[in-house]
Amino acid sequence: MPDLITACVVCTSSDLSDVPFGYNFKQKWLGVKECNNCGILFISPQPAAQELVELYSREYFEGGDYRCGHAESCFEESERIVSQELVEKIISMQPKGIFLDIGCAGGQMLNAMRERGYETFGVELSEEAAQSARNKFQQNVITGDIHTAKFESNFFDVVFMGDVLEHVPDPIDVMKEIHRITKSSALVVILCPTQTNALFSRMGFVLYNMAGKKATVNLPPYHLLEFRPKSMKYLIEHTGFSVLRSEGTTMKPSEIAQRNSHIQNIAKKILQYPNYALTKLCNVYGDRINMFARKK
Repeated sequence: MPDLITACVVCTSSDLSDVPFGYNFKQKWLGVKECNNCGILFISPQPAAQELVELYSREYFEGGDYRCGHAESCFEESERIVSQELVEKIISMQPKGIFLDIGCAGGQMLNAMRERGYETFGVELSEEAAQSARNKFQQNVITGDIHTAKFESNFFDVVFMGDVLEHVPDPIDVMKEIHRITKSSALVVILCPTQTNALFSRMGFVLYNMAGKKATVNLPPYHLLEFRPKSMKYLIEHTGFSVLRSEGTTMKPSEIAQRNSHIQNIAKKILQYPNYALTKLCNVYGDRINMFARKK
């Protein structure tokens, strides 16, 4: 059995609290801790390294789970996987240069950026997804992670991570490596789920704590980390970057996934109406975040 984590994976604080949910994974209970200093939530104990690799099978990429259900299969050539609004934002902030997609899946984002004039590189943990990017789009994609890729220092103008950072055991290490391989004033774009930031999750935590119970997530432990805007901002600013823009988003009530019990599904649907309005009007309680930052 892996050891429990006793210090925060982002700020190293030992001021941790138990969170009332977790995962049943291979006959093990993986609980969740919250850091009372920086606000990050993380699984403790975490799955072993080989178990993490095994999670990312072809089925993971075919079902859209690699983008938290917000995309089609990564093996499709469809450009609908790529947000053109996001592409335009990146171009407006960094009009040209060398672009890296960490966790590039099937290479659709790389293809979209290359079509707009960028020189593109990708890194992908799954050999099958990486090979798909090479075959379909003739992209330069390395199978592995950001460390095994061994890029040269001061090389990239833009680094993009779409639904990636929540999957890594050591986010500080990843951000430090990004700092090393980027040029001065390089743009870093991070898209990340912040599901525990939503009203339904926050209210659920209060009710479960009051009842002294824990909820079981009926999914494999893909997300080793659960970010909120505060913890994401802390991570970025403590690894040599400055936040330029932070955008919270959330689904329309009609798009909410119904994965829980009947009562929970009804509560989630009802709460999503004020949640959606608050996110749109006040940029709060979003269940996803788009963060744009510059290297200092």
